Amino acid sequence: MHTHPSMIALQSRAAHTLKAVLAETSAVQILDLEMDAAGRSAGFDILARIQVYCHRYTLACKVLPGENQEQLCSTLQELSRIAPRPDKYLMPVIIAPSLSPRSQALCRLNNAGFVDLAGNARLELGEIFLATRSLPHTRTRGAKRSAAQKFPPARAEAQTGNAASYSI
Repeated sequence: MHTHPSMIALQSRAAHTLKAVLAETSAVQILDLEMDAAGRSAGFDILARIQVYCHRYTLACKVLPGENQEQLCSTLQELSRIAPRPDKYLMPVIIAPSLSPRSQALCRLNNAGFVDLAGNARLELGEIFLATRSLPHTRTRGAKRSAAQKFPPARAEAQTGNAASYSI
């Protein structure tokens, strides 16, 4: 099976992001992280073997190229067949460039962890619960700002022509 170069690059970014999320707590030790660009390892794109307080876990990860609800649902069904829960030492994980709150809820309902490249993650690992949430970007690039937003109050007054005169 041949994997497109852009998917290999996405899987590499996904593995790097997963490592970063796991490194956020000292209780998690990464024992092995295996990428399977050809899809040979039981249908998983990334297998991460980790240890948390002397307990070993396997994170069976599927990398999705985008947020498509239909693809997410079918992937979650596939993961439930391949990695049935409740096996407390095996956790299916969805990794995607970004996941909406709806997609994140779908992962939770299906007992799957998730990590996205936007900075959101949720993994339950025995005694450890990892959850991160990125804040949405509120300002679009190149948006116009008023003088009050660009300058501190004294400079904003001068820019808008409302400067008060001060004398010593």
